[in-house]
Amino acid sequence: MFRPPIPCTPPFHSESPESYISKVIAGEDLEREMKGAELVRSIPCASDFIALPVHTCAIDPDILKAHNKRSVLLDGPTSLVSIVYPYAGETISSYIWKNKGNKKALFNCIDKLFELGKHVYRMNSKYNIYHCDVSNNNITYNAESDVCFLIDLEKVQKFDDFYAEYFQRRKGSKPMSEELEKEALLRARKVDVKGIVRSVEDILKQMGYKKVIDSVKFVYDVAWEDVPAAFDEMCETIQKLQKD
Repeated sequence: MFRPPIPCTPPFHSESPESYISKVIAGEDLEREMKGAELVRSIPCASDFIALPVHTCAIDPDILKAHNKRSVLLDGPTSLVSIVYPYAGETISSYIWKNKGNKKALFNCIDKLFELGKHVYRMNSKYNIYHCDVSNNNITYNAESDVCFLIDLEKVQKFDDFYAEYFQRRKGSKPMSEELEKEALLRARKVDVKGIVRSVEDILKQMGYKKVIDSVKFVYDVAWEDVPAAFDEMCETIQKLQKD
């Protein structure tokens, strides 16, 4: 990632370049990222919780070298592409590390993760769209806007696509059935909400609260329709921790 965006062709122009970043990828991966972006753009107000690309352009490999950026992308003959995104903050992994001991900041970040979780739940249940790679490295917290965002859209897909892939990988290759479709749907939903809860769990562990939330238990014990209520209940539990 580069902030501000590095030079590319055609160039990206902004009066506030520090408000954007460049994500450099192999040209062959561009289609997947753009397909994911197209899907999430169909969600009203998607930019409130997902970082969406605003520009794509070609990159000269020498640009990476000039920035002293070592990359496996430089090892092969593949073309390089820059995808320009609005700056969405630092990853949860980075934020946890930088704020060790700052419980106020970390508790606030947890609140914003639950807000993101409700957006993710709506994206899954109402629009049938799944990120499929929710993790500490694909969630950011922007301290300026006080918002958590999802990033990295190359694995985003509709449930129909997820079901097809799940069925193809399923050992024993059962025939299409309503039972298998329900199983695949539950699996898809677990992938995203578990990622949110696991991030909350990781922050709590960093602060010394090791058994407050169990992301695995959450996924298996909470019915899908009860997820928003479960988020609220967890918020109440964590608010009590702040008062102790």
